Amino acid sequence: MYSKPELLLLSHVGRGAASVADLCTATGLSKVQVYRTVASLDKKGAVRLDSGGVAVRDQAHLYALMNVMHDSASAVTLLAGNGLDVVKELREPRTARDVSQRLGVSQRTVSRSIKGMMNVGMLSKDGDTYTINARMWPELPPLADRYADYAESFDERVPIGSRIYRKSKGSVVFSNDRDLCFTKTAFSRFEEYGIGIYLDTHYYCDLAGPPTVGEIISHCLDVISVERNWRLRMMALIFYKKHRDGSEIVTHPMIAELEQVLRTKVGKVEGWIPLREMQERAEMYGVDLYDD
Repeated sequence: MYSKPELLLLSHVGRGAASVADLCTATGLSKVQVYRTVASLDKKGAVRLDSGGVAVRDQAHLYALMNVMHDSASAVTLLAGNGLDVVKELREPRTARDVSQRLGVSQRTVSRSIKGMMNVGMLSKDGDTYTINARMWPELPPLADRYADYAESFDERVPIGSRIYRKSKGSVVFSNDRDLCFTKTAFSRFEEYGIGIYLDTHYYCDLAGPPTVGEIISHCLDVISVERNWRLRMMALIFYKKHRDGSEIVTHPMIAELEQVLRTKVGKVEGWIPLREMQERAEMYGVDLYDD
């Protein structure tokens, strides 16, 4: 997530270097390099340039990160690149292979990071699994937890302040209160298909063109996998049922749960209101949830 120059700059900001001139002196970077690094950190929501001074944004993981780097100069090198992500994954005991698969990077890269961290006692080892050594590095577990929370809610492809529901190398689905120049998807597309719904936010994806019905359904399921909102779940089910028998096949981990809800004629599935209550709303759009 953060390059070595970015962490170096953050570590010196944490030690009180605020102006560009101070940072040039402290880091050994040129003025151009400092401005470039600040711009990169700004894009990641970490700092802002304010009247010639660099100020850290109010992010819990950044304060925890600066604390760790303040206590150890080696942390700048070890946490740079994929290092911080490796630490995040090692909040629980995992093998290098497990971490590699979870991060989508080579096992060689992960092993190199782990070796460096082991050399300074940052990690402990049990067999072929590794985990954070909280006894020697007590500030590391809080950093890993806060960084994990941040990683779930941040992606360079979307504006700061968005809520992210799914992200991968190929796609991202998110919501934002503002009307943005991104492709609308999920519930924000329902009006086009004759299903009126009041929304207090907009739902977006990074597709170049309009999403297909199958993609709209899939993105709705991404949202309700995170948002345990009964109203959104009901509307997603109605839209799914209306288009379920179309030509496009939708694959998503929540499809089985939707089918279970449709089969449960009496009682209810945990996390959902009873089918009969949702049917009352479905009838407004000519959809029969009981018709199977």
